[in-house]
Amino acid sequence: MAYPFTTALTNALTSQKSLPPSPAWLSSFLSTQKPTTPLPALLHTAAFRILTSDIKAALSTTPSATHTFLPENVGDASVKEIRLAVVVVQVLDITDIGSSLSAQLEETEMVARGEARGSHRHEVVRAVTLPSTTSDEDDAPAGSKSRGPHKFLLQDARGTVVWGFEMEALGGGEMGIGIGGKMVLRGAVVARGCVLLEKGVVQVLGGKVEGWEREWKAGREGRLRREVEERKGRRERERGEG
Repeated sequence: MAYPFTTALTNALTSQKSLPPSPAWLSSFLSTQKPTTPLPALLHTAAFRILTSDIKAALSTTPSATHTFLPENVGDASVKEIRLAVVVVQVLDITDIGSSLSAQLEETEMVARGEARGSHRHEVVRAVTLPSTTSDEDDAPAGSKSRGPHKFLLQDARGTVVWGFEMEALGGGEMGIGIGGKMVLRGAVVARGCVLLEKGVVQVLGGKVEGWEREWKAGREGRLRREVEERKGRRERERGEG
């Protein structure tokens, strides 16, 4: 059955939410909705579903006048500069480069033992401080109390990935961005294979993919411990060679 708001919903998601849906995803979504549901309610629900989904399945992979994608050579460090148009990306990983690995590991261990504020059993609460109108310490996203700066592993709807570097704090508030969280890059510069993330070119849409977030948090302590041990080993080898 044809849904009366298909075109209108596509246009609204694209223009108002910067989330151009794929036809297949939109058809599947609308099949679960009542045909009498008002467009504003559909828009709200559809935007929420996309923000909590993998954009490789949810968003269109066809470029348009308003939305493009990461170029294939975006991660090429030999390319001095690339200027992006409008690209929607999701966060696959967050690296806190403003705190030592040892400090991050210590806090992660405290959270696992239930000794840190904001912990929810074995959930990790390091998060990137980004704009929000809400605060919930017991459900802190993958990135919330760290001052940064941070690196984000970003992915567009076609699956192309690139690292982004936080050039300045992206905003205030208590809620961070989670793994799977969405951003819109508008005119961002890619310098030597890294996107320079600044307030004027980044719009944080929010959201997260619950399964990705849980997996990222569950493996964080192990990743940090391996990195600490690897760096310790390198220093010992360097002292031995000296």
